[in-house]
Amino acid sequence: MSAEISQQCRICKISKPTMMRCTRCRCAYYCSRACQVKEWPVHKGVCCTAAAHLTEKSQNADTVSSNTATVQCKGIEEDKSIKTTCEERLTIVIKCHKEKIKVNISKHWNGEEILNHISVAIKIKKLKLIHKGRIMNADNVLECVRENALFQAIGEKNEDEDGLNSSDIDCIVAQAKVNRNEAVRALRRTGDVVDAILYISNK
Repeated sequence: MSAEISQQCRICKISKPTMMRCTRCRCAYYCSRACQVKEWPVHKGVCCTAAAHLTEKSQNADTVSSNTATVQCKGIEEDKSIKTTCEERLTIVIKCHKEKIKVNISKHWNGEEILNHISVAIKIKKLKLIHKGRIMNADNVLECVRENALFQAIGEKNEDEDGLNSSDIDCIVAQAKVNRNEAVRALRRTGDVVDAILYISNK
């Protein structure tokens, strides 16, 4: 039985073409899982009584996530199916500069997204990734990504920019015509944008 548009959410009092319904008592309607969770402490007291008069069996429990907890609620049914999936992840190992770094990868990412994520995670720019003697690219990295797979990363490690003003680094890069790592090193050495530019030009 589908929810009619006239049915209102018990919390926010709005109606939608697609509503959720308590499948235990089949009397309460909600516009979202969040509203159902909010109502549940009040509704559960009357739900059991109403359900006793029904001949239909209750549906399996649905797990409803709120911002602070996961609540197990019986009898939540969507008249139109809404699929909620948890993103599947796996962990790969990156060997870089004598370190082994574990990086979480989503199984749903494409090759380019994986390479970009690894580059950011291990703070390597112009990343060259190698697996079993093969250089990885956006086309072949997917076939090599599996749980605990080992990769070798080659490239220049990004300098730590913590405590520095990003706009100061950008200014040095533009004025001194150097890469970002060089700008960071110069700024850390001198402590001033102008001094950093002079330091680089005098090298």
